[in-house]
Amino acid sequence: MIYIQKTGEPEEVSRWKKKFKNKHKREAGYEDIRHEKELQILKNALLAEQRHLCCYCCSYIKNTETEVQKNSFHVEHFRPQAQNQDLSLAYNNLHASCNGDNRRHCGHKKENNFDAKRMISPLEKDCESHFRYQQDGTIQPAEKTDAAAEYTITKLNLNDKRLCRARENALWTFNVFQLNGEEKQRELQKFECSEELPPYWDAIKYFLTQGD
Repeated sequence: MIYIQKTGEPEEVSRWKKKFKNKHKREAGYEDIRHEKELQILKNALLAEQRHLCCYCCSYIKNTETEVQKNSFHVEHFRPQAQNQDLSLAYNNLHASCNGDNRRHCGHKKENNFDAKRMISPLEKDCESHFRYQQDGTIQPAEKTDAAAEYTITKLNLNDKRLCRARENALWTFNVFQLNGEEKQRELQKFECSEELPPYWDAIKYFLTQGD
């Protein structure tokens, strides 16, 4: 998980919501926008601010018609719609999430007993500090007593074996373990303002910011 800095709701979506309210005399919800062209604008904005990474596992998400048709990702409601209908189209509650590897992770959150208040939010500026990574791609709470980090890892199934292997492969592909201090800083600076980030940047960034 990496920190997501929200850039603000797209103007086209805001205008659509105002028109909807004027016409129907109520606030629009997510179900109302699902079949409107503004939904794709919303998706584009979410992916852009997340720099094409899943809000939870940081796998790479493409945004082409083909991928969208294959349902490669979905608009994620951090606070589930079932319990928070008033937030179903609140921009700060919306993220882009992958669908997981055969629903083994990320989609795992959709359980009836999920409690958003117990989980780490990617909107928390210090969210990254709650986790540490191993060279084999596993993720652990940075502090053993961090119940929120443990809950997040468990609920999102972030230690799924295939996901851990993907992280491990990304670390070695990035050559992160062979970089010295100056090289690590150059890599961090290179991606600081990039429009897209490498898959599993959360794990890569963790090792780039570790001392030699």
